[in-house]
Amino acid sequence: MARGRQEEEAGKKLHYADKYDIPRATIAEIKDQILLTWKTRQHRGAICIVGEAGIGKSQIIAEIAREEGASIYDIRTAHYGLVGTGIPSTKDSPEGYFDLLVPSVFPKKGEKSIMLFEEINQGLQHSIAMFFSLIEDRRMFNYVLPDEAIVIALMNPATAQYAVTQIENNAALRRRLKWFFALESFKDWVAHASSDQFHMSDRQCFDDGKSRPCHEGVLDFIVQYPKNLYDKKAQGEGKQYMCPATVQTISLDAYMLEKMNKPLDNEFALCRFAASVGIHMGTQLVEHLKDNRTAVRAEDVVLNYKKMARKPVRLLLNKSEQEKITELNVNVLTYMFSLQPDVEVTAGNFVMYLEDLPNEMRVSVLSQLKKYADEANAKDYLFDLMRHVQTHKSWIKIHTSLDDAQTEVERALRGS
Repeated sequence: MARGRQEEEAGKKLHYADKYDIPRATIAEIKDQILLTWKTRQHRGAICIVGEAGIGKSQIIAEIAREEGASIYDIRTAHYGLVGTGIPSTKDSPEGYFDLLVPSVFPKKGEKSIMLFEEINQGLQHSIAMFFSLIEDRRMFNYVLPDEAIVIALMNPATAQYAVTQIENNAALRRRLKWFFALESFKDWVAHASSDQFHMSDRQCFDDGKSRPCHEGVLDFIVQYPKNLYDKKAQGEGKQYMCPATVQTISLDAYMLEKMNKPLDNEFALCRFAASVGIHMGTQLVEHLKDNRTAVRAEDVVLNYKKMARKPVRLLLNKSEQEKITELNVNVLTYMFSLQPDVEVTAGNFVMYLEDLPNEMRVSVLSQLKKYADEANAKDYLFDLMRHVQTHKSWIKIHTSLDDAQTEVERALRGS
């Protein structure tokens, strides 16, 4: 019994992708995998995308369908009625027999389409059975799925936060699926948010019926504070939280407030934003929209530290604004590894930034390099960054200072 509990606790500490031995990939990389399957009509091994709620799984399917001129048939497996999996009909059937008819919205012969099974691990038994039939036989009763159609499943990871059926433990389903764990990619998200496709699903809200990029003020807030794109802390605490899906919501809110000639920095706007992303994050956003002239931008630290960021950083250090500097450190690391700007430019600015930080903060930043590189799937960029960093004279000075500090600590410990 004790051993079983120990194994269970060890399993909980593993990342979902490691626990089930499945590859991690960004949303953009998964998109390429889907297109390969579709364009080659490779029906064997249906794709299942696992990822946190709001990361953009459904969005990428909609984007593919739009680009390929295809239809989406969305099966919400957690709520899909029994009648949707077939109703009996004796019409045109031999005497004593009946056929089972599927909904008329299913893909028709020759139709380019995606059958999307959402929340597959929260699915009702009959919807899971339908999914199994379509990926195994590509048919249900008399209905045959057209060759031009593909079946894709989406699901949230099986954790304490989601009530799920844990289909990961179903060996029969496992062997019939290609499993991908979706990583949030800040770089891909910024590219999408900056494009005219960002508000494609909200076109009806704009007078000209056209899509828009993410609202400028909201996008600037995310770029300045990259860790805010996915507020895992608030999500884990069961609170309203910011994620790619809710960023789209508050971006639309900002546009609509402006459309109705309402300010973005008053209590009404805060209430509107906070309803989607929580009061804490909503307050940060409103403060940013009010006045961000004194804020230190991660982008400025990484790309032009000496001219744009050194003075305000030193001001924060002189005022002992530890919390703000710590937050800036997180945003700098996230920005570097998520967007991966020119490594030579980044290395020079990063060294200058480290040079201004006290030793304890340098240690904190350097000790987290690998963590943030791993999260952004940027190990190669980290290698290149460190190779360039070591060419700077100031890097030797920083290392010497850290070594001297370590020696002093060891001497003090021996003395005590």
